[in-house]
Amino acid sequence: MNSHDYELLLASLKSRIVGAHQNATLAVNAEMIALYLHMGTEILLRQKRNGWGSKVVARLSADLQSIFPGIKGFSVSNLKYMKSFAEKCPDGQIGQQAADQLPWFHIVVLITKVRSTEHREWYARETRANGWSRAILEDKIKTEFRSRVGTAVSNFGDVAVRGGRRNRGVSTCTSITRTVRSTASNNSSN
Repeated sequence: MNSHDYELLLASLKSRIVGAHQNATLAVNAEMIALYLHMGTEILLRQKRNGWGSKVVARLSADLQSIFPGIKGFSVSNLKYMKSFAEKCPDGQIGQQAADQLPWFHIVVLITKVRSTEHREWYARETRANGWSRAILEDKIKTEFRSRVGTAVSNFGDVAVRGGRRNRGVSTCTSITRTVRSTASNNSSN
């Protein structure tokens, strides 16, 4: 047995297994989010059409838990979250972000703790881009992270162009300082 060939086979299979597992997890999540949106929409429609009150949610919860004893997710509070999700995101989108790209309880945090649709979309996008856990998402919302982004003075990632070349490390602060000095020197000579 060729040891190098075996190591390549093992690495290739490992990569394929991990990829398949991630794809399956995403597919299950997308289907669950679609189900929850459907359930929330149905509850909303029936309550409006038939004049049902909130007690129907409790009864529905008990009946679903009885029918599906091994499946979690049919508590009264979760059915209310589904209803709220259907109200705030009737098309399954959080702004332009597909809700099924986030875990359910991230969505619950967004619909219960962020009032503005624009802010909800921003937090959804940032959560997905940065892989925030639910606890981190809640902390970012609590500390109003969105309103603080871009207000801190920083030279990270700034690039100045000199003579057609991009020079890393020349900060916006340095450019502003040069502009202020230049303006001050022009004003003092007048």
